[in-house]
Amino acid sequence: MTKLTRNALLLASIGLAAGTSVALAQGTGKVLDACTLLSGPEVRTVSKRSDLATGTPRTHQISTASYSSCILAGTIDIGITLNTNTNDYYARMRDTYLKAPPSSGFRVEKQGGLGDDAYVLFAPPGTHVRLEMLVGARRVSLNVAKTTDTQQAVPEAEAKRIALAVASALVPKLR
Repeated sequence: MTKLTRNALLLASIGLAAGTSVALAQGTGKVLDACTLLSGPEVRTVSKRSDLATGTPRTHQISTASYSSCILAGTIDIGITLNTNTNDYYARMRDTYLKAPPSSGFRVEKQGGLGDDAYVLFAPPGTHVRLEMLVGARRVSLNVAKTTDTQQAVPEAEAKRIALAVASALVPKLR
């Protein structure tokens, strides 16, 4: 199993393990497809990087009323996952990471100005950076990592910059 496949399965399982989730546009009943929210050119423009989102967006599961995820492949891959905030899952996970001991390798940094609440989760060094947002009743995850077989980590500062830039373009489309 390639690292890309492993990470894609991990991304999908995170969303599924969260329980039943809905990716409906507020009040419209329309299913949001994570692969169509941002185009490759939009990602490259907001990130100011021509090497991002150069491939065809990939989903490993059809977007439904209960789940939507997508990987925008490039030199650095960007994963987008949409869920609803069932049983206040967002706050419980944020609080769990905030209380994690330093030895776990996880760090949380609160972010303002994105949705109703947001934080950046720095996973153990060399893995990935994830931006978690609450936009209305929807949880949105943006994972930034190299999921190719290069075995090179994305520097945290650059991964965070990319995630924040992409999120800034994504949030208005989720309102």
